[in-house]
Amino acid sequence: MKTRRIIATGLVMGTFLACGAFAAEHKEGNEYIEKNGYDGPKTCEVCHPGTAVKFLETVHWKHASKVDNVENLDPAKEYGMKNRVYTMCNGNDIVNNLKEIPKSPETGKTKFSGCNTCHPGNHLHDVGSTGPEAEQAIDCLVCHSTSYDFRARKPFKNEKGDVVLGQDRSKKAALGIGKPTVKNCMVCHEAAGGGVYVKRGFAFTKENDVHAAKGMVCVDCHKATDHRIPTGYDPNNWANDGVRVSCDDASCH
Repeated sequence: MKTRRIIATGLVMGTFLACGAFAAEHKEGNEYIEKNGYDGPKTCEVCHPGTAVKFLETVHWKHASKVDNVENLDPAKEYGMKNRVYTMCNGNDIVNNLKEIPKSPETGKTKFSGCNTCHPGNHLHDVGSTGPEAEQAIDCLVCHSTSYDFRARKPFKNEKGDVVLGQDRSKKAALGIGKPTVKNCMVCHEAAGGGVYVKRGFAFTKENDVHAAKGMVCVDCHKATDHRIPTGYDPNNWANDGVRVSCDDASCH
């Protein structure tokens, strides 16, 4: 009994220490941002070194991968939104990288379509780009900030006349960092293609999804390792990070 108590106490203390270490790291990160502001991935890598270069190898950045769940594809080549007709972008990365839709006669407003509206880069460094400049073009906060102003993600011309896709790199957004929320994911995975029901066919709400009804969030099942997101075998979703998840996994059902 005494041994069990010692072990139990040790486990509890270990948990508190681990939580304390995490809280301390988060606190230190916020203090750094408060003092120095936010300068994109350069700031993130103060605590998470090497993360940016790894992210450039993921599907979210490359929009392509080798495909193992679709027949008659060359196993040596990579496929995805980069080189296939993809209705959500009204084409693909090559045909419709970024395009302004004409103003609506009813509202007088315009909007942008194309793969780069969701690609987490800055349009100058887009799908599949590599190197230090590409690393610093990653929009970390679009997925990781609960305070992100999505209105900032619109194109503008820089001092050189190049079209750049804006990012919210404000201190407020940087201080709101954490795991991706449902909103962070669904801005692209639900609304891409022009509306809430276009891409997935239903909204992630408690009325439409049993997972949402139970208070779950996307990353409860799609738990990433080095930003590689586990996915299922949807034949429409060619590109993948080589990590799979299924409803009948032991951890789920």
